Amino acid sequence: MRSIQFSFLTLILLVMFIPPATAGINPGVNDYFPPIAGNSPDGEPFDLADHLNTGKYILVDFWAYWCGPCRGEIPTLVEAWNTYGGDKFLILGVNIDSPATMDKYYEYVEEEGITFPQITEWARWESSWVKELGVRYVPQNFLMAPDGRVIFRDLRGDDVLPTLAGLMKLNRPYEPITMSIVVQDDPRLEKSWYTPPRGNWDSLTVPFAPPENIAPESLKLRINIDNPQAKDFKATLHYQLYRPTGRRTHKVKDLMTGEVTKHYIT
Repeated sequence: MRSIQFSFLTLILLVMFIPPATAGINPGVNDYFPPIAGNSPDGEPFDLADHLNTGKYILVDFWAYWCGPCRGEIPTLVEAWNTYGGDKFLILGVNIDSPATMDKYYEYVEEEGITFPQITEWARWESSWVKELGVRYVPQNFLMAPDGRVIFRDLRGDDVLPTLAGLMKLNRPYEPITMSIVVQDDPRLEKSWYTPPRGNWDSLTVPFAPPENIAPESLKLRINIDNPQAKDFKATLHYQLYRPTGRRTHKVKDLMTGEVTKHYIT
């Protein structure tokens, strides 16, 4: 359970440090993913709507060859596809390369053995899907239940295969674990808090106010977790978040156990 909790905390921290999207819906957990459609790099049509409500969990992955972290995730996705792809699982790659990297894309796909469906417009950040979904960084992915409801965002690395293994064993639809964050101290009073623009105080629904504020040196959080899969399961975790070096390196301390974990916000 602790690994799941830290995975969710990492995801929350990652999302917090991305400036608010200016366009697009950017679906969150429990939102429905739009049934996007497009053409493969070779011009073959693909419509996500054809695969909704067919019993498949669907992972939509936004990536590009020019993105090193994207390529770092591809071997895991290939393994996931080779292991679980079929009647119960589908991966759709949404590629945002451009004509400048088209040849590299084809070489890379062949080298890595990528056989799951891909769609692309060779338009980089001007892709219609990027704009429609408010995608502002890659890699970014959305794992949805068979009905199209998002149940995980940014599922990566060592979390991918165990999560899919668990989903494949379920005999009922997966219900996402819900979380809420309570800031125990007013962040406006914390040392090194950067003042948000005038009029934005009411937007402090998470510890980091828009648009691009830097975290305080130390901030206590209370995280409430509710797992609807488990009968009457609720938990409250107390953490301390602090930023010893650099904007993108953060450590999280579990105030109950004293365990400290480092996170890199990419």
